Amino acid sequence: MSERPCWRRTGVWGRERPRCPRLEEVVHCHNCEEYIRPGRELLERLARAHPPPAPVPERPADEAPREYPPAQLVFRVNGNWLALPGTLILRVSESAVLRPLPHQQHTTLRGLVNVGGRLLVCLSLTDALGIPHLPPRMDDPSRGIFERLVAVEGAGLRFAFRAGEVRGLYRCAEPDLRPLGPDEGPLTAFARGAWSVTVRPRETVRCVLLDPERTLARIRECIA
Repeated sequence: MSERPCWRRTGVWGRERPRCPRLEEVVHCHNCEEYIRPGRELLERLARAHPPPAPVPERPADEAPREYPPAQLVFRVNGNWLALPGTLILRVSESAVLRPLPHQQHTTLRGLVNVGGRLLVCLSLTDALGIPHLPPRMDDPSRGIFERLVAVEGAGLRFAFRAGEVRGLYRCAEPDLRPLGPDEGPLTAFARGAWSVTVRPRETVRCVLLDPERTLARIRECIA
């Protein structure tokens, strides 16, 4: 198997010849099943890895209904493990081509990206939230580490950001959260707390749960 996908070899971003014959029909790799399939398979793997809770058996009328902790999407940005409520996630897909915005001086806004046929503003979560810049980690297929594009919708906003890795949906109960310390930088202004997440076998990390209201308010400031 080639290390590079077909769209980076014989597709619109590749330089190999001959070009992919499917381009005559689909025009652009974004419209091809070969390009769409990895994102769909990723979501299917995430769903299998973290299935919904089993149906709750019937309970006596006087017994209170059981509540399950909300699901959070866990991802990595610049070496920092973060999470956002799963209800805000519009889509997780492969990293897409970035179209620069003309006359844009704000470093937080990186451009426009095509997400499922819809153009969304792509911003740097690192710059928006003041996340420390750490040395980048390259894609590692052997460990399931790939850069992803995360599309978010909430509070009247639709935008996307790049994540160095997306691990999936994890459930976090409020008692599991621990406060961030004052020495943890600007993230303390946007976090509800942190908890331990096992992202891979024998690899448990400290993950910061972002507060959706404060985070989206900051994003709105950056986009305005």
